[in-house]
Amino acid sequence: MGIPFYEKNGVNWITSVFSRLAENQNTLIQMITACRKLNCITVKNRKRREWEFIQNKLYKLNIRSLSLNQYQSVGRCFSYGLRIFSLHFYLPALLSREN
Repeated sequence: MGIPFYEKNGVNWITSVFSRLAENQNTLIQMITACRKLNCITVKNRKRREWEFIQNKLYKLNIRSLSLNQYQSVGRCFSYGLRIFSLHFYLPALLSREN
């Protein structure tokens, strides 16, 4: 299904996802280069914590996206069921009343 496009409180969620992914990639590259250039444990730990923090934000964003997908799926099933109900029961009842 992909990532849904919607805005909540003026925040474009697709832009938010792409910015988080870019932030994740930049931090990962910085972490790799910092580990190669510097063997300082504090720098490695700080970069690792930054990366873990970004991973946590991505996880929360993915959970919200999954929740929205589930709500949309339930809504589609409900509207489909309502359409089937109207086609099979409600419309024939109306037609029989007119005759």
